[in-house]
Amino acid sequence: MGSVGLLLIYHIFDIIRERIAHMDDGEKDEYEEKWDEETEEAENDVAGLSMSFLTVQAMRFAISGILPNQEGLEPWGAAISHTPHQCHLLMGCGFIFFLLSMAVLNSERIVETPERLERVIEILNNYLTFGLSWCLFYGVRWRISATHFTHENALLMVAIALFLSAVSFLFIFVLDKVEDNHLFGEDAEIAEGATEKIITGLGILIGFSWEQSFDTAVDVVAEGLRHLAPPTFSKMVMSICLVMIVFPAWRFYILPTEREISEETTEEGAEKARLKEYARQHFELFVHHATDENDLDRAHLLMKRHRRAAHGLKHPGSHLPQLKHLMVTSGGIMEVDAPEEHRSDKGEKKKKKNAGHKKDLSVSLLG
Repeated sequence: MGSVGLLLIYHIFDIIRERIAHMDDGEKDEYEEKWDEETEEAENDVAGLSMSFLTVQAMRFAISGILPNQEGLEPWGAAISHTPHQCHLLMGCGFIFFLLSMAVLNSERIVETPERLERVIEILNNYLTFGLSWCLFYGVRWRISATHFTHENALLMVAIALFLSAVSFLFIFVLDKVEDNHLFGEDAEIAEGATEKIITGLGILIGFSWEQSFDTAVDVVAEGLRHLAPPTFSKMVMSICLVMIVFPAWRFYILPTEREISEETTEEGAEKARLKEYARQHFELFVHHATDENDLDRAHLLMKRHRRAAHGLKHPGSHLPQLKHLMVTSGGIMEVDAPEEHRSDKGEKKKKKNAGHKKDLSVSLLG
């Protein structure tokens, strides 16, 4: 019911977004594309999160015979009475989620996914990854709660969050080093895919543990302020305060950084990123007092070439073969910065030989 309802709602809102995007000029510009992309990504996360939570709720009930409430909470007496066997069963269900996610991941590599099914596959991936994290979280929670080391729910949740964070960060660090050093081999795509899936699941697990911890803390604070305001009002005020703290950081730092990184994955974005790097190098050459005038001239010519490549501009001399850019040197008069189609084979070979974006300033910008 949850999956059918969500997919129906998503389809309706997708139609609404498309109509709004085409309402003004009949075309979908890059900002409207980004709006649609980010909205669909959020919707996919919501679908995967909610459906995996409901599935794990049913698994917990099947394993323990105790049905948690709508927030996943159990009565205190039941929460601290789970046996190690039940904990292991629930974490074993998480392993099944992991195997299924790997099957989906490998099927995507083997069989080309039709465009109309891409979003369903994305939601399925989220569902399986979130399911893995939920099973691990509640399995560890059952095990730590059964030790009876505290009767304070807030303290228990903080202890669980600290334990899961420490263990998860350790595993992520080790797995990241293994992947960076290609210990599975250069062509071990399945092993690397499994590693990335585990790292993603552990990252989400850390988020789940601290979300539950903060949620419990908010309940405790709201109950403590009951004599000043109703708990619902206190929770709303705290939520508004959190948004006021987090939103500026997201809007002015995280979002621009994310857009810049995502743009660099495209060919056009990569060219612009290289142009920014060359511009920085050119600035350093220009302000350094020891830079030779001839080197500055050469660097400026290369900067113009990189600028044309980044913005897709044609050489000003492309349509005027008789127009040439000449430089007078002690060795004579030579043509510089000629259009691609006007260069000799010898010049082309020299250009290819010197091609490559090297880090050294004198090589990368001065050629």
